[in-house]
Amino acid sequence: MAGAGIFSASRRKFVSLSIAAALAPPLARAAAIVRGTHHEPGPAADPMRPTFHYLPKAGWINDPNGPIFHNGVYHLFYQYNAALKITGGMSWGHAVSPDMVHWRHEALAMAPVPGSPDSFGVWTGSSLAVDKRVYAVYTGVAKADAAHASVHGDQELHETQMITWSDDAGLDHWQRPAQTIVADPPPGMKVTGFRDPSLWRHGEFYYMTVGSGEAHKGGCVLLYRSRDLKTFEFQHRLVGADWNGASAEDGGDMWECPEFFPLGDGHVLIYSTEGRAHWVSGRLDTDTMTFHPASQGLLDSGAFYAPKTHLDAHGERILWGWIQETRSPEAFEAAGWAGMISLPRRLRLDADGQLRMDIPAVTNQLRAASIPARHSDDGIAFVLPKTNGEVVCAGTNDSPYEVIVMAGSSKEALLRVAYEPDEHRFSVSSRHIPVSTGDQPDVHLFVDGSVIEAIIGGREGYTRRFYIQGGPDITVEVRGAGARAQAWSIKSAVA
Repeated sequence: MAGAGIFSASRRKFVSLSIAAALAPPLARAAAIVRGTHHEPGPAADPMRPTFHYLPKAGWINDPNGPIFHNGVYHLFYQYNAALKITGGMSWGHAVSPDMVHWRHEALAMAPVPGSPDSFGVWTGSSLAVDKRVYAVYTGVAKADAAHASVHGDQELHETQMITWSDDAGLDHWQRPAQTIVADPPPGMKVTGFRDPSLWRHGEFYYMTVGSGEAHKGGCVLLYRSRDLKTFEFQHRLVGADWNGASAEDGGDMWECPEFFPLGDGHVLIYSTEGRAHWVSGRLDTDTMTFHPASQGLLDSGAFYAPKTHLDAHGERILWGWIQETRSPEAFEAAGWAGMISLPRRLRLDADGQLRMDIPAVTNQLRAASIPARHSDDGIAFVLPKTNGEVVCAGTNDSPYEVIVMAGSSKEALLRVAYEPDEHRFSVSSRHIPVSTGDQPDVHLFVDGSVIEAIIGGREGYTRRFYIQGGPDITVEVRGAGARAQAWSIKSAVA
């Protein structure tokens, strides 16, 4: 369960604030909100609310949890709280899709069990299919005294790694209460956090990563091993980093939501810290189960955090992330909703071990009418009606160009992306994204209510939140010799 970057607060600070908040409403009301049978005032009519990014009918959503393709259906679980806060009562929401694009809300998959190690919250985890059964590992959270806490704040919390399973074809019913598989951090380790397990199988063993870290030592990922999914033994740190001097409030000594998976000819670790989602590629020594990093970068340099992945129906690695709010709690509480899940991103490694990403073509079915271009001396422009649309921009390798996203008649710039071939890079905000010779210098962006989600040069994402009352038209200008672009309005994707 993650929370970094939200309204410019660190994850640790955000969790501390959240612990102090009021408890969630009763489970029955939470389930009704997810299914859409409970009617909160206003969210559906809010022009700032997205229509083709997934979010529940109302309430709070954060980390994607345990996405999986099972029995021909895509299942997306996620951190959910009807009270619009990360606090006691955090549950796993559930949505299903035939294609990763069109989603249907389902009832809550899991909620806290009184008196159990997850009595204060069912936090982030992952899923794994074993024959016809699907297992889910997650972090259970319960109140504790300071001596046994792994999260400190106005209330002390103890984090426990837990496992549950579903034999139900629709993954609607899970074994509750869940079973404890790792009750405490490794002996002698004074952790800054101990959460967000991810499970996979290699040979005769099941392996599990857990996000952790130690104050003034740095963040790390812990590796566990099991033969039977009942008893897990700590192996070693899979990977870690020296402390970078960031304070505990900044979260620089805690790595969250780690996930480790094969990709192409290598392996990739993703993790989140200090408000950013990172990737590391390298080689796994399967004899010693040690990871040797080679390349690294950011998955997204905007309001994107705590991603999870799964394999799609074609064996492609798909990434989902939490798109955060950057407005005040008072604003999103008044709106009745907060957060959303990103569009799917397909991942691959190139020959140099660099991570590449794109939006898979399955999202093309969301396209409605084509939006005509307006030509001028500066280039071309598209007007996206009511903050809704998709734009695909492409340039030539040796010619600079710029993409500017502007709001309404004020022409306030919401996003600028510049391709700078002499510097072999894109520039977006204060971030420089390098490109290589032969790369296609393209920008693919979506505008949806109050979010811009962009993939820059097939290398990195950039997610921008904006909040403008009334849902104004958005203008996207593409300036530069040889630059080309197409645009479409987009249909709603959530039933």
